[in-house]
Amino acid sequence: MQKIYSFCFFSLFSLSVFAQNGLNLDPTGTADYVQTTFAGITGSADRTFEAWIYLSSTPTGNTAISDYGTNAVGSRNTFFVNANLQLGFISGGTNANMSSTNNAVPLNQWAHVAFVLKNGTGYLYVDGLQVGTSNLSTVNTPSGNTDLRIGQRVPGGTIPFKGTIDEYRMWNVARTSAELIADKNSEFCALPSGLVAYYKLNEGSAGASNTGITTATEEIAGADGTLQNFALNGNSSNWVTGASISAGLAVNNLSLNECDGFSITVGNTVYDSTGTYSDTLVGAALNGCDSVVNLNLTVSPQIDTSVSVASPSLSANQSGANYQWLNCNSNYAPIPGATSQTFTAALSGQYAVEITIGNCVDTSACKNLVISGFNLNDIDFSQVSIYPNPVKDLLFVDLGLALEDLRYSIHNLTGQTLEKGHLRYGKEFKVDVSNFKPGAYLLKVGDKAFPFIKE
Repeated sequence: MQKIYSFCFFSLFSLSVFAQNGLNLDPTGTADYVQTTFAGITGSADRTFEAWIYLSSTPTGNTAISDYGTNAVGSRNTFFVNANLQLGFISGGTNANMSSTNNAVPLNQWAHVAFVLKNGTGYLYVDGLQVGTSNLSTVNTPSGNTDLRIGQRVPGGTIPFKGTIDEYRMWNVARTSAELIADKNSEFCALPSGLVAYYKLNEGSAGASNTGITTATEEIAGADGTLQNFALNGNSSNWVTGASISAGLAVNNLSLNECDGFSITVGNTVYDSTGTYSDTLVGAALNGCDSVVNLNLTVSPQIDTSVSVASPSLSANQSGANYQWLNCNSNYAPIPGATSQTFTAALSGQYAVEITIGNCVDTSACKNLVISGFNLNDIDFSQVSIYPNPVKDLLFVDLGLALEDLRYSIHNLTGQTLEKGHLRYGKEFKVDVSNFKPGAYLLKVGDKAFPFIKE
């Protein structure tokens, strides 16, 4: 038999480094950007924006990593890099804008960048290290305006991003430097509390023709983004190789005990022997993450289902198990109390035993058991009793010992046979004489006759 498991596990784990895809934006001609349906975080609430970016040349001015809101004082959320390679944030007005030190963002290499607003104070981070802080007490984003854009600011100006963006995340909490460092090098498989928008930007095939792939998937609420103005072919204005971060992995450690004769399928691999195994199931878990299955498998020895026959007893040859004897003639019904390794039958018939060891259960073949009964010559007829006598309805007969295949009959005093019966096995039986007329009758067993009176 084969037992198939479908694995879908949700715990974060970093393993080998993979080159995930990213999105290259080129402002040449009509500027590229991604327009999402995510409204962003409003009011003065805490927030965090983070992404991986790659700049191959120094910007000529401000270039927007992302933005949302509206072009009014304190009302937009422009996260940018400028010509001085400063990382910055613009909301508009007094105590609403900030930037880092010069040359905080490197060229020709991937950098993790983040903006944090916490209780009216702003913080900027590159690769998890703080590169700027400022008073942002007048930030107050209204609702109902331009949804989140990746690679362009809100209407009222244009500062398109030139470079590649990967793994864009927005949080409704103020993340710390330690938290940014801990999570920046891995995709999320289990989605953490506080993460409200998540664009992995892994779509398409890097540098290939991707003209039909115009959606950037949002992993949490389905607030997907639509690519605007992209060529979607070649190494710019297209899906390209992204930051070298670990693919999201769901890891599950399993310890399973199985019975001999069963197999377990993990992905496309079948296991049927004791051992420790590890498999990676690509895209098998939540949000398209890979799933790593570490399997510790113990296969129990095969159960011996042979049975020895020594009438009137049957014995299971498998020791050290739990037993339940079954009546094959009654649709394998369990025999009450028959739970020992040896079973002694009262009647001829077919019997089997169900054997359990741990979580393994197997059933023997049915065994035919013939129990030799006593014959009539063995009966001490002085011990046979019939009662009640006189009788009104049911006449009970006690033979004194168990017989097999006993024939009996009832006669009137003229010798006429009124009824015949057959006792397959037992020492007692009963006869319904309720329809007999009142009078004297004889019960015959073998050549012996026992008189009784019917009332």
